[in-house]
Amino acid sequence: MAKPVEISEPVVEAGVYDSPQGTALVLANFTYLPIENLKVEIDVAKKPVRVVSCETGPLNFVSSATKNGYKISFSMELKISDIVLIEL
Repeated sequence: MAKPVEISEPVVEAGVYDSPQGTALVLANFTYLPIENLKVEIDVAKKPVRVVSCETGPLNFVSSATKNGYKISFSMELKISDIVLIEL
């Protein structure tokens, strides 16, 4: 079974929480140092219209259709923690 989210740093923990309005991606950075360019890929059921970091605001993202929905990818700065909202 494929992971629902792939993170470029092994010491970043990710929690994925789905709702009818979208997905919340909760990130915790256990390096305790800022990561300037964290790469994230996540599978979602529907095409997203917006991806927003609660810490830094809207994020640029790319989405591609898969057989089960969409895969989106984006890069972001991560300090200690953040919540990324993926709006459908």
